[in-house]
Amino acid sequence: MPISRSDAAHLLSRTGFGGTDGEIIALMALGWEAAVDQVLDTSGWSPPGPPPGLPYGNDDTYQKWVLVNTWWIDQMRSSAAPIVEKLTLFWHGHFATSADKVRDMRLMWDQNDLLRRNCLGSFRDLCQAVALDPAMLIWLDNETNVAGEVQENWGRELMELFTCGIGNYTENDVITVARAWTGHNLNEQNQYAYHSEHHDNGSKSLFGSSQNWSGPATIDELCFGSRAVATSKFISRKLWSFLAAPDPSDSLVDALATVFRSSSLSIRELVKAILLRPEFRSNEVKTGLVRSPTEFVVATLSRTGLGTGDAHPEWYMKDMGQRLFWPPNVAGWKDNAYWISSASFWGRARWATHLRWQTRDAGLFDNIENLTPSDGASQIFDQFGIFEPSANTRSALEAWLTTERTGSDRWALAPNSTVMGMLSPDFQLA
Repeated sequence: MPISRSDAAHLLSRTGFGGTDGEIIALMALGWEAAVDQVLDTSGWSPPGPPPGLPYGNDDTYQKWVLVNTWWIDQMRSSAAPIVEKLTLFWHGHFATSADKVRDMRLMWDQNDLLRRNCLGSFRDLCQAVALDPAMLIWLDNETNVAGEVQENWGRELMELFTCGIGNYTENDVITVARAWTGHNLNEQNQYAYHSEHHDNGSKSLFGSSQNWSGPATIDELCFGSRAVATSKFISRKLWSFLAAPDPSDSLVDALATVFRSSSLSIRELVKAILLRPEFRSNEVKTGLVRSPTEFVVATLSRTGLGTGDAHPEWYMKDMGQRLFWPPNVAGWKDNAYWISSASFWGRARWATHLRWQTRDAGLFDNIENLTPSDGASQIFDQFGIFEPSANTRSALEAWLTTERTGSDRWALAPNSTVMGMLSPDFQLA
């Protein structure tokens, strides 16, 4: 059975950054399960290479950050598999690592590439890869974790933030995991290197089991052993909150976690289970998420046709509350209400007012002053992919158009239509 325009737009927005009119229409012709299979189809996708001119080293960090930041935003706009970039964004916030400490944007890009390549694969394999990633080794200090001088940061965050969550481990477990990861360090070229002479080979007790735990074995235990249920619930809850809506019920999390475990922690199967839940298509979920600054920027560039080279999103995203590759702490960015504050909204407003002159030069809304307020509002909604505007938004926009068409500043109607569309409450929703 074909799906509604609202459902198609919702699916493309949550598994990417919003579809074009053509993509939405094409998806509408499919049944829901077929549409889900289509957005999860990555068979025509291949990992992109690094941006040209990105050597290793901590020189010119800001310029390299601009290069990598705009490169990634362009990938989000143009990827043949938007779900890949959407989940890369999720894992970037989950395994939050900051260039503020790493100081080498090529290492940050390498981690971004690692997340992208593994974003729909095995969660266990992703964790194992992240554990040996040079940027993460620097960020959580495992580069200096050696027998006799144990560094606990990685061991603690592996459990607290990355797998089973608070309440499912003890301080002794933190020490054990830290000891298990001793010797997993870096060489002089900032590449991963295992130094057996620095590994603690003593007996260690983890979750009540005493043995000579190795680092990789602790991740297997968290994923498939005594903490498998806790880890599957933790990831299921967090991914539902990112793709659907915050605060899922315990019964919903249990159902998703069961699917996740039965698939040996396949991220693709978990995402598919989320999208196939009837709750995912509910009005509560459709109106349950606010666009993050990254999603907001990508959506506005896609809908206006502007490029990063002219728009310079790197100048504005920090004021909106999100600076890619620079999360606020190891816990990453929070979701949803975190993005709504007077300060962050002023950041969005500055971005919108910046873009209005560029959209004017590009000819957007050139004829809007000749339209009726109703048709003018519809043109704004269509331009920004707002397919079911609220009655309040439509009423307010029509009233504004009525006033502006008769005022002395009628010349500003076209550029300000961009601002009104971008800052409408409906466009803030993911």
